[in-house]
Amino acid sequence: MRLSLKEITFIGGFFLLYLFSGLIHISHLIPYRPNLVSILTIPLMLVYLPKIKIQKVVLGYCALALVVGISALFNLASLTLPQVILFLRTLFFSFAMYFLSRVYLDENSIIKVIRWCLIIAMLQLPVVIFQQAVYFRLPESLTTGSSFADFDFGTFPFKADASMSFFLILNNIFLLFDSRNKIIDKKFHFPITLWLTFTVIFAHSNMSKILLISIWLVYIVFRPSLKNVVSILAGAILIAGILQLTNNLMPTLDGFQMSFSTNTRLKDVDNYLAGEAYRGGAISYYLENDLLLIGEGPGRFYDPITRTLIRGNVGHIFTFYSEVGALGLLISFLIFYFIAKEHVKRLSIAAWLYLFAMLAMGLTVDVMNDASVFFAYCIFTSTNLIPLRKRAMRLNIALNGKDSLLKPS
Repeated sequence: MRLSLKEITFIGGFFLLYLFSGLIHISHLIPYRPNLVSILTIPLMLVYLPKIKIQKVVLGYCALALVVGISALFNLASLTLPQVILFLRTLFFSFAMYFLSRVYLDENSIIKVIRWCLIIAMLQLPVVIFQQAVYFRLPESLTTGSSFADFDFGTFPFKADASMSFFLILNNIFLLFDSRNKIIDKKFHFPITLWLTFTVIFAHSNMSKILLISIWLVYIVFRPSLKNVVSILAGAILIAGILQLTNNLMPTLDGFQMSFSTNTRLKDVDNYLAGEAYRGGAISYYLENDLLLIGEGPGRFYDPITRTLIRGNVGHIFTFYSEVGALGLLISFLIFYFIAKEHVKRLSIAAWLYLFAMLAMGLTVDVMNDASVFFAYCIFTSTNLIPLRKRAMRLNIALNGKDSLLKPS
């Protein structure tokens, strides 16, 4: 079967990001950064970009680029051209991932992609366990630049445990809330969500743990039943029991408590200004100062030569607010919203939760500068392309064969 340019680009980018990124990095076979996947979309843009209708997402990116330009002009004295260009790459990387999903995904291809998302998500737990088990036995050349806590990225980009966890949480939202999840037999939903929940808990992304717990609480509120409550409690006890048996329960709780304490201390302003990731200090600093409407200059607080933080802006929200201000941050949020609403007139509970997850991860991940995160968001907000009613035969054809997880209509 001959593949089109958009199929080759999407399939190559998808598997490169979610299955081979970490392996390529630690093997040192080629110089590699996950965001380079965005460059693969350039030939596709040359073909399809003129055919794309101007809509709200594109207008949002134009508005954001305008704000970046205005901020750069107003802060020209304290900026260099490489800093501005470095910031603009954030817009390109995220738009490229959006564009790729927009061109490729339709009512048939989205079914295949979601199937692969679930398969890849379920692969992460054994890979993460293996990574944690062998970390201290590996040659230093394979773990350079990564601590033990960061060496749990599964098959995702190197040290991107938060990106992996975000991907798993989106899969959970799909299974728990999305009305299109009927393409997967309902009896598999809870076992899969429990498996993915344990993976997120076992990993070291503490923001992801908070987000995951929030999703389960929302599930209890919107799906109130004795069966659901009992199932969730039983699942929580099972996960806690496994962590205790493997001597991971207390380290997990201690790590979560330490991270929460560090990121909520409002007195660490000096550490934040010195380039350390103290979110509490960042919040305190900006609350004590005047509102930044257009920020202090795109790329100003990150040195593109030495790749060091001048301020501890870890996460999309802190980076955008400090560099392109409240206006730039607000427009970025609108872009997220427009992407979620692109194919529907009104957002479903699942779509609101995809959006909520994206905003929450913005506290710890540069979501517009992380191709794996933004691509996943674009994929799952496209699940509304899946028709609510579809014959089982047509689904099986779309999935290239009968699947044991497929529920017949």
